Amino acid sequence: MVARTAACRVAGAWAADGTPAPAPVVSRCVLPRYPEALRAAGREGHVLVRLLVDSAGVPDPDSVRVMQSTAPEFARTTRRAAPYIRFASASAGDPRPVVVELPFIFTLGP
Repeated sequence: MVARTAACRVAGAWAADGTPAPAPVVSRCVLPRYPEALRAAGREGHVLVRLLVDSAGVPDPDSVRVMQSTAPEFARTTRRAAPYIRFASASAGDPRPVVVELPFIFTLGP
């Protein structure tokens, strides 16, 4: 599912050496699917992922790490969606790779 870019927000960004960096802007937000078993059970939750975004704004699929998750099913579906998100560099004229953290909230309400 592709969503409006306002649905994804970067919670933190760091340069390769670990120093804080300007957060890139999400240019294409891809939301993970809500696991059907958890939806049917009425379970809500969250996932926090960390990933490396290259200078072109493309996440490295091998870098996706789940930092927190309330259920393995939420982590699995988020890990699958994260590499499809795209970013625009916050460093005008000199885009650089950056590590970002993104939270995903799974809710059943409106």
